[in-house]
Amino acid sequence: MILEWIKARNFMRFEDVEITDIPEAGCVAIMGANESGKSAIGEIISFALFGETPRASGLNAYRAVRWGSRNLSASVAFAIQGLGRYVVERELDSDGAAGARLTTKAGEVLAEGAQAVASELRSLLGFESDEFRYSFYLAQDELDAVEGGPGTGARDVIFKMLGIDVLERVRREAESDLYSLKESHFQASRELSLTSALLENFEYDPSETQRIHKLREDLEIDRESLAEKSDEISDEIRRHAESLDEHVKTFHALDRFGKEVQREVVLKRLRAAIEQSGGLYRGLKETQEAED
Repeated sequence: MILEWIKARNFMRFEDVEITDIPEAGCVAIMGANESGKSAIGEIISFALFGETPRASGLNAYRAVRWGSRNLSASVAFAIQGLGRYVVERELDSDGAAGARLTTKAGEVLAEGAQAVASELRSLLGFESDEFRYSFYLAQDELDAVEGGPGTGARDVIFKMLGIDVLERVRREAESDLYSLKESHFQASRELSLTSALLENFEYDPSETQRIHKLREDLEIDRESLAEKSDEISDEIRRHAESLDEHVKTFHALDRFGKEVQREVVLKRLRAAIEQSGGLYRGLKETQEAED
């Protein structure tokens, strides 16, 4: 990232700031007396890019508004080799209301709003506020943080940017794997010792091997014999099932025949009864006629 210009209005002690024609190469030095606002220029860059500074961030961001003013604005133009030129602008009032916009140098809007701009800048720059703060821009009174021990925020950020945190993680994982390998080696050594002791006390008996082979052959013969018997039983069951079907059919046929025979007998008896009743009727009629 190469800065091209820096602008601000009502930012901290400055009413208006405009720094242009920043060279693309070499070293750029800012010189001035104590309390002249040199550090504030770095904070303008930090605020324009990320919406916060070491002295004004989060709920305290309003502290960046110049005393006696209602709002501030800060913007920077920067170039990224191979990608293009961009302008990021931010505004903030003394009540904490903020606005942000990222455009190309030609004016095309790429993102608006704090979250959208932060996401787009993260993709363009490849770093965020902490990385910028502890690597590219170190505010006053923060050198001790960089020189601090492990766990110090600044130190962790720099280690992350340099890839040292990855190496440290790999080292811890390697130590853990080494410990696991040592444990596995210890267990394997114990098992090897036990196996060796068993082998030393093992006595080979050829006759026992022959007995086992003979037993195996006998079991194989028994298995084949059982398989044959199983097939025979299955065939017998199938034959019985077929015979049962025939018996059932015969039973049904006999049942139908019995019902037919019974019906014929009933009909014959009924006819005989009718004929007998007819004869009695005729006899009674003849007797009655004779009496008359």
